[in-house]
Amino acid sequence: MDFYEPNMRELRSRALNPGRSFSPFIADKVLSVMGEGTFGRVLECWDRILHEYCAVKVVRAVSKYRHAAMMELEVLGTLKKNDPTGKWHCVYLKNW
Repeated sequence: MDFYEPNMRELRSRALNPGRSFSPFIADKVLSVMGEGTFGRVLECWDRILHEYCAVKVVRAVSKYRHAAMMELEVLGTLKKNDPTGKWHCVYLKNW
């Protein structure tokens, strides 16, 4: 299966129309927009493979925002590595 990367128009459409998934290749179904800020928005989703709720962060296509998001990924990776059992109830990165 090829990797599918939706374009910005499709992402905006999906984020503004809850109940639709990004594509048949992506397992998350968008339920609602949880929040919106300077860097982008956070979507409440349902993972159709794992059958659980998750949050998906969509970062705006701006270089400095992407750089900040990459730094955030490093922090989330460190949290997950240092608390693999979830004892401290930190937000953790499920996949990337």
